[in-house]
Amino acid sequence: MKRTALRLIALALLGVALGAAPSPAPSAATSIASPTPAPDPAILARAQAAFKAVQAGHLDRSLLTPAASAALTQARVDAASAALAPLGAPVTFEQQRIVKHGADTVYVYLLAFGNTKTVDFAMALDPSGKIAALQVVPAK
Repeated sequence: MKRTALRLIALALLGVALGAAPSPAPSAATSIASPTPAPDPAILARAQAAFKAVQAGHLDRSLLTPAASAALTQARVDAASAALAPLGAPVTFEQQRIVKHGADTVYVYLLAFGNTKTVDFAMALDPSGKIAALQVVPAK
């Protein structure tokens, strides 16, 4: 998959939920803990389910904030699904960092696939636990 296609996915998924365009990776100064804190199994399971839902093209909108639901139109989800589904299931799903973005907490994971492709997947949760944003970008 071309890096350009994954960048478009990032823009499509992120939408306006965290701003107009994805920002560069947060610096270590904005991390909640350094090095990466141990993953919370419940949050990891939610992130895995959210990624799987995006790959399948079927998001449960009751899990999203109103702004995220509006930004993640079905057309955007379909475009992301078309690009991500061919990768298959991730072989690894490793937490890389946790950052604060305003009131939201953003969990960033590195996903590796059997075809040696890797992507960064971010899931932002608002203070009530609703998904405020999803983002997929090529891993560096």
